[in-house]
Amino acid sequence: MSEARAEPVPRAGRSLLLATLAIAVLSALMHIVNGYGTVLYQFIVFSAAGILDRWTPIADLDQAIELVWIAAAVLNLLVFLLPAAILYFALRRRAPMTCQTAIWTWCAVYGLSLFVLFPAADGP
Repeated sequence: MSEARAEPVPRAGRSLLLATLAIAVLSALMHIVNGYGTVLYQFIVFSAAGILDRWTPIADLDQAIELVWIAAAVLNLLVFLLPAAILYFALRRRAPMTCQTAIWTWCAVYGLSLFVLFPAADGP
């Protein structure tokens, strides 16, 4: 009898999975930012707070800040994955190495934009 082997995840798919995991780790670190952060950081956090304010019955989000951080992490992953998935599905079969490079480049640019690039000039 032959054992059924699971197909290994293709390299481009593995790159997408690992890059998403890297952004998930960065999402977990978003709460340590002091000051105003970057433009992308403010967009993610304020959008998550706005979504929670609109769709939950919580009167004061300061009392449920953990929910804001969870919503911000989910929103952060979605914002990262939208262009990453487009790159993946557009390039995975035609140019797998280019796909890997593009995904990791997007991961680096997104991660740097979240914490370093484009600092917010003012507060909200």
